[in-house]
Amino acid sequence: MKTIEIYRHYFIWNTPLVLSMARQIEFELSARQGAFCCCGRLATGFHAATCKKFQAKVIKATVQRLRKQYPDICPNPRCAKNVQHGQPGKTGKHDNRHGKRGEIEMTAGKDPQT
Repeated sequence: MKTIEIYRHYFIWNTPLVLSMARQIEFELSARQGAFCCCGRLATGFHAATCKKFQAKVIKATVQRLRKQYPDICPNPRCAKNVQHGQPGKTGKHDNRHGKRGEIEMTAGKDPQT
């Protein structure tokens, strides 16, 4: 999965937590970078809010921190682990590689004979 897809999944999972963490990481990165942005331009508040490279760094760092703090929440929205946490999907898959093995068919609200 791409980093932005993982970020969206965490965002849907717990929006206030992700927003506060992203704001905190943005502040830490902007304090660490000094006078110039990672793209080479002068780092102002407006530029940091609109710079695609800087925002990509913020999203990547947020996803990394979320993965460390919440390892039991899988970023794959169709994973069986997420069904345990109240996030239903049509099929639940979980393997270390999210491969074909370990596929579980979710039959919520369906007759098992059909």
